Amino acid sequence: MGASAWVCFTAWTDDAEAALQRLRQETFLSGDYYGGSGALSGGEDNLSEDDREQVRKGMERLKNFLGFKPWELTPWEAPPGETIMGEEWKEGRGPSGSPPRGVDEAVARAGVEGTHSILDITHTTRFFQPRAAAPLPESLLLRHLGTQQPERAQVEDAFGDVAEELDRWECVYLAVYRDGAPHELAFIGVTGD
Repeated sequence: MGASAWVCFTAWTDDAEAALQRLRQETFLSGDYYGGSGALSGGEDNLSEDDREQVRKGMERLKNFLGFKPWELTPWEAPPGETIMGEEWKEGRGPSGSPPRGVDEAVARAGVEGTHSILDITHTTRFFQPRAAAPLPESLLLRHLGTQQPERAQVEDAFGDVAEELDRWECVYLAVYRDGAPHELAFIGVTGD
């Protein structure tokens, strides 16, 4: 599948760690991550048209291989222990047929593929490191957003350019302004495999 670039927004706070953990919980509950209940419906909003086409083709190949559309099954319709190519179906089911009980379990089930979402980012840090969110350096802020006080529309337009500066499994965060004051925090990341 390859890595996915994404952006998430949350209400402003000067506590980036608390904001990150709140976003991880909200994303888990919404199911908008690879392997979540909303992964194919709500989770593809941040994908480019080429990526959406790859997802559609992959889903078509899977449907042709299996003879049915597994994403249309609800967990209680699938027979217990059903496997796809030797792996338990990750979309909402674990060994017991139950959905993941929390963020950590969802991340563990995704394995090396990751969730292609903010769930893959575990903590904040001052410097770039895998699976951590670091403050966006001012040089990148100015290069890609052209201001020290970007508004939401600017971040939405430029998050792909910022993401291109990141290595896989990295994330940055920045303040998003409205009327000259911090209004939101944005997290921009590249995760998944």
